[in-house]
Amino acid sequence: MPRFVVLRHETPPGYPRPTHYDLMLEQSGVLWTWVLESLPKVGGEAVRAERLADHRLDYLEYEGNVSGGRGKVIRVDGGNYDSVPAGAVGLAVRLQGRIVRGVLILSPSSAASGHWRACLSSEQDAGEPPSTVRCLEPQEARGVAADADSKFAELAEHYCALIERHRSIDRQAFLGEVHALLPRLYSSALVLPGIDAAENEAGDHGEELDTTGTSSNPVADRDRADHADWHRLFTSLGALLGDWDCYRKVFDPYKPPSESEVTGTLADDLSDIYGDLKAGLRKWQRGECEAAAWDWRFGFEYHWGRHLVGALQALYVLSCTYELGWPNAPDQRR
Repeated sequence: MPRFVVLRHETPPGYPRPTHYDLMLEQSGVLWTWVLESLPKVGGEAVRAERLADHRLDYLEYEGNVSGGRGKVIRVDGGNYDSVPAGAVGLAVRLQGRIVRGVLILSPSSAASGHWRACLSSEQDAGEPPSTVRCLEPQEARGVAADADSKFAELAEHYCALIERHRSIDRQAFLGEVHALLPRLYSSALVLPGIDAAENEAGDHGEELDTTGTSSNPVADRDRADHADWHRLFTSLGALLGDWDCYRKVFDPYKPPSESEVTGTLADDLSDIYGDLKAGLRKWQRGECEAAAWDWRFGFEYHWGRHLVGALQALYVLSCTYELGWPNAPDQRR
């Protein structure tokens, strides 16, 4: 079966086209390519698309820098696909990816300009004529996601403000506030739009690949503090936390026990959570709300979420076994 890939192309500041997604379909030794305004989701809104020139098959496996200072590409999804009869509506394919899964209908809205419309329906809709499948209009689909993003942004601002004023709070009060806030961040992150639903402006890929490096961080470099700033925060938090800082850590509870003991620190956890949330907030404050939500959700699944769970376990033990106390105890209400 032919293959497909979905790439997220993160472009540098000042680049003519902002960060975007591309859908590439293997066909006759090349990749038919469309720029997508956002990743369509089953039952969601139809999205604007643009047909690009065919790309090389290298992009099916590539992840990393794009030559010419054009940023970097992250592989979001991929898999096999097969064609579905589409009649006069354009092109319909059944995508069998991990994230993008279902029947994708691509219909030209203006053949001369290269503008298309993309709509994703479920596997159960595969037998329906593509012309009868209805996608939501943007105003119908964005309301719930926008509410979830705004709620998370508010909690992220609260967390970052708390970390930034940690020097003015005593240890017990500080950890009590952190302990109360981390579960709220976790539950709010769960309802952020999945990384397949983040929306960005469209763009295009160049034809040449740069194999000098790879990318694994979804947050643009300009939005992240440098290591020296991170280390100053880490050191300051460690000084505040003292003997409550270091704890034993388990990375994967389903793997056999290791003979060597692994330790973590609350200072490291809280600093890394702060770094990821603050970077997203910088996007949010520039009005790049969809990109911020994508970064927060991606980081929750692959980085800061692990730190949150580790910190929460340590805070639970400090509360029930040691002298921290519980956030909701009457003498700790704020």
